[in-house]
Amino acid sequence: MIHIDGKEAGGQILRSALSLSAITKEPFEIVNIRASRNEGGLKQQHLEGVKAMASICNADVKDAFIGSKELSFYPRDILGGNYKIDIGTAGSITLVLQTLIPALLFADKKTYLEIKGGTDVKWSPSFDYYYNVPMRYLEMFNVDLNLELIKRGFYPKGNGIVKLEINPCRKLRVLNLVERGDFERIDLFNYATSDLKKADVIERQRKGFEDEMKMKETYHMNGYVDALSTGTVMHAHAHYEKCILGVDILGDKGKKAEDVGEELAKKLKFEINSKATVDQYMADQILIFMALAKEGSFITSKITDHVLNNIKVIEKFLDVKFKISDCSVSCYGKN
Repeated sequence: MIHIDGKEAGGQILRSALSLSAITKEPFEIVNIRASRNEGGLKQQHLEGVKAMASICNADVKDAFIGSKELSFYPRDILGGNYKIDIGTAGSITLVLQTLIPALLFADKKTYLEIKGGTDVKWSPSFDYYYNVPMRYLEMFNVDLNLELIKRGFYPKGNGIVKLEINPCRKLRVLNLVERGDFERIDLFNYATSDLKKADVIERQRKGFEDEMKMKETYHMNGYVDALSTGTVMHAHAHYEKCILGVDILGDKGKKAEDVGEELAKKLKFEINSKATVDQYMADQILIFMALAKEGSFITSKITDHVLNNIKVIEKFLDVKFKISDCSVSCYGKN
């Protein structure tokens, strides 16, 4: 059994451990789950990720309850098919997808998922970021999948719905993302709930973005949407010949719409002005797929704690090693 100490990390290492345990059929025990957080232990979205993975690989699980700071997981075969997951809160749908997608590449057949919860919530990738950045990299890895947004859900009521279809893919393509290629365009996605229409929130957010970027985006998607809770979300990404760099941001009560757009532009400019081929928010997510391919490399704008912690977990389950030099990350098989 693999032992993991989650004392200095958040939920990312649990998500990776669940995926890799299912893939390798290696049981694991994690202690001190999210101990560094103000409210440590399993939260609802983590628990639903555990339950979903347990269903998919028919696992035995010990100590899976809200607030639990330790967990044991004993996986069996990964089974495709139809699954419905209701997080029950505005817990992040994209973080549940992060947990399940790597394992579902090794399922016995195609999988259909319907997940209900939060599509655009704090401390997690927004739906538009996830759709336009991680999903595009997964396609580069030769993963065959389709993600569909049915309804948006903001904090605190959630109630968003996302559907996923994914085919097995046991052989991933090796990606060496060491150069960007030519710049192509910037895409902007800009949404707010219908109750904010009178305040012209979408238009003001876009103005803040464009004033700071000093350039117009080539492609723009926006709209007012119906949801149970008030919210706004923006996502932008820069297309290059060989990579995509993306960022996102949520609006917040008391924060000017123009300031939201301006902050998003500053985040994107930081990624563009670096030498990155993978933005800092994608860097920790791409590691597991690179490790499953047993080779690969990329340059990111910043080595985050998420990257470092995720590498530690991956190296416990898979026969690979990672090397970090400045902001360059490479992976290679030990044999």
